[in-house]
Amino acid sequence: MGFVGPFSEKDRGLSPWPPELRKQAERLASSRDGESLGKLSPKEIDRLLHELEVQQFELEMQNQELRRVRDELEASRRHAMDLYDEAPVGYLTLDAEGRILLANREAGRLLGGEPEALRNQRLAGRVAPARLAAMLLHLQEVVVGSGEHEVQLLLDEGQEQERWVLMRTVRVAGPDRTFVEARSTLTDISELKAQQRELAYLNACLEDKVRERTRLAEDRSDQLRRMADQLSRTEQAERQRLAQWLHDDLQQLLAGARLHADILCHRVHDTPEHSLARKVVDLLNQAVTESRSTSHQLCPPILQEQGLGAAMWWLARTYRDKHKLEVEVRVDADAEPPDAHDRALLYSAVRELLFNIHKHAGVDAARVEMRGTEAGAVEVVVSDDGTGFDPTSLDDPSRGRGVGLFGIRERLTLVGGSMGIASRIGSGTRITLRLPARQAP
Repeated sequence: MGFVGPFSEKDRGLSPWPPELRKQAERLASSRDGESLGKLSPKEIDRLLHELEVQQFELEMQNQELRRVRDELEASRRHAMDLYDEAPVGYLTLDAEGRILLANREAGRLLGGEPEALRNQRLAGRVAPARLAAMLLHLQEVVVGSGEHEVQLLLDEGQEQERWVLMRTVRVAGPDRTFVEARSTLTDISELKAQQRELAYLNACLEDKVRERTRLAEDRSDQLRRMADQLSRTEQAERQRLAQWLHDDLQQLLAGARLHADILCHRVHDTPEHSLARKVVDLLNQAVTESRSTSHQLCPPILQEQGLGAAMWWLARTYRDKHKLEVEVRVDADAEPPDAHDRALLYSAVRELLFNIHKHAGVDAARVEMRGTEAGAVEVVVSDDGTGFDPTSLDDPSRGRGVGLFGIRERLTLVGGSMGIASRIGSGTRITLRLPARQAP
């Protein structure tokens, strides 16, 4: 008895049984112990036919489900392959020797060949000689290592414009952790490299300009320093000339005038004009004293004759006698500056600092110490325990203080020296003047 289902064999999409499977089924059917359909009752035969029909339907439904799953898998595979081929990043699969097992279209574009044509070719043949060693080392690290590795490669395409790629590679291992293949991505970084080269060129140009500007600034600074040094020396020479004129000319004239005024005073001793003559003599005496003091302040002879140390002692006595300011002086005999201009500059600065102490510090004592350094520089420290001040006021002219200190600092800076200030309101002041070692011209 034959059986015809609701679907033809064509409609069901079933393939004919393979011959071997058919023969195996016939052998199983003939091997039954003489059992035949003739021994079965009609009811049993109907039951068997029904079971066969149900099983056939189950098989047909399973076949349809398998075909649906197969179609979905095929669609997914085609979609994945489309994504792989159309990706904007190059994909490569390599063996341990760097042969290309699989490549997508972007990889083919970057490497200059069709994906199929690249198979079984060595990647090394597409890399410029300058980066070949880096690529081989990269591949070796991938084969024996773990994790992600990356390298920048210059491709050898024979084109005018260089093509650079960033290659990132991971290792694929088998169940026994042995190397199976390497999977790499290739990203075109040619534009980035061009921008880096342009940036490097611009940086180099900028550095050249900076060096040139720095050289010009240093030249101008040296020129300004030489001009300042020359101006300071000229000023000191002018001070000496003026002091010499006060001593040799003006004081002599004042002394002569005083002598004649004394004679006149004696002659009019018993006359009403005596008081006027006496007043003239007193004014001339005061003029002689002031001219002598001015001469010494401009250029004390002791500074020229005995040096800066002796001038410090003389200056201390002057401030004690004239301003009631006790100045403690400590002088290192080996710290005497050999250059006369340096001696005059430091003397002038110390004199101005002592005057500031007298005027602003509110104390009647100060300290001056002159010492040498291992580098041969000269340091002069002027300190007091007075009211102190805010050192930042030197850089703020609107606060109306520190103009004299600012001038001292600038004069020292122009000749290569410096001035350090340590002060706090209510805690005194310590100012360090420093000049580098210089030989007398």
